[in-house]
Amino acid sequence: MTQRRGVRTALAAAVVALLVAGGLVLLTGAAAPARFTTAAEVLAAINARNTQVGTARMHIETASGTDIIATTDGVTRFGPPQAYDTTITARPVAGQSAKPLRTVVVDGVGYRMTVGVEAAPGKPWSRSGPAVLFGPAAPTSAPAAPQLLGVVEGDTVDGRPLVGYRIRSGTGAAPFDAVYFLDAAGTLRKQVDRFDQDNSATTTYSDFGLPVDIQAPPADLIGP
Repeated sequence: MTQRRGVRTALAAAVVALLVAGGLVLLTGAAAPARFTTAAEVLAAINARNTQVGTARMHIETASGTDIIATTDGVTRFGPPQAYDTTITARPVAGQSAKPLRTVVVDGVGYRMTVGVEAAPGKPWSRSGPAVLFGPAAPTSAPAAPQLLGVVEGDTVDGRPLVGYRIRSGTGAAPFDAVYFLDAAGTLRKQVDRFDQDNSATTTYSDFGLPVDIQAPPADLIGP
């Protein structure tokens, strides 16, 4: 049980890092999705859409095997600099519900609040260190150039066809694989990140361009 909880904690941290290990991207589309032949083209097209679309809503399902062990919901402003406000809810363990964890990133600084828990008396928020970003921006700075491993056909969203691009980033024993599903406008509608053979996170994006107001918590509510 301790080992399983450790895996879940690590995956939750990985989801937060994802929100920070990359940068999102999106837009609505129609017709046939655009086709790209290199990883660099895919990532550049996605990030160009970030600038155009500005904001989006995100939903992340973190899985261990076939089990959904945590969900994350929130909004992002692509920037630069990127900002987001999300809440992670873990699946109950041994009949005990986990407390939701809210994370806000503004101007490169991260803040966390576990619902119902105070970092100090009267101070529910704490700083979480350097911000972690979401989406495909991070892989572009990996030690090795990202590689396009293949194309995934047949997926749709809202009746529109998507094309998925499987991209590997990094080197060594634990390269990072992700599939970016784009619509005809080059909008990233879905992203599937695989941490290892059993653990993954699937992010879907919607409500592109929605108004968002992402602010750092008030200074008097931030603990040590």
